[in-house]
Amino acid sequence: PLITALFGLDKFGGELRFFDLEVKAFANHNGIARRELTWNIAEIDERLSLKCNYNRNLFSSQTIQHWMEQFEVILCTVTKQPDIRLNAIAERLTESDRRKQLREEKNLEATSIQKLKNLKRKAIGIGNSHEK
Repeated sequence: PLITALFGLDKFGGELRFFDLEVKAFANHNGIARRELTWNIAEIDERLSLKCNYNRNLFSSQTIQHWMEQFEVILCTVTKQPDIRLNAIAERLTESDRRKQLREEKNLEATSIQKLKNLKRKAIGIGNSHEK
């Protein structure tokens, strides 16, 4: 395999329910990352908390942050539309990435404009040049 990854789910209180899937819970996360990538989701009082442990030699924090944002889009999409098709989820991810890129471009543009406004202008004197 390219990398070893683990996906875990912890649920505190109540039974595990995933529509019509039969699910059995067991404890597996000891706080130590033994794989290159570990995703652990905890459900507490009908809220989800996502934790990700990863090998920093393999992944940047920006990559992990991007994956977490994409995972949030997936979860929000499938909870609102449980029968959604995979290609429609892929379209949502592409749309989300496009919106994020536009926000980043606008922020960069605003930052650049602010930097230009903060530049101190210096007068350049043009003097008479004497040729010999």
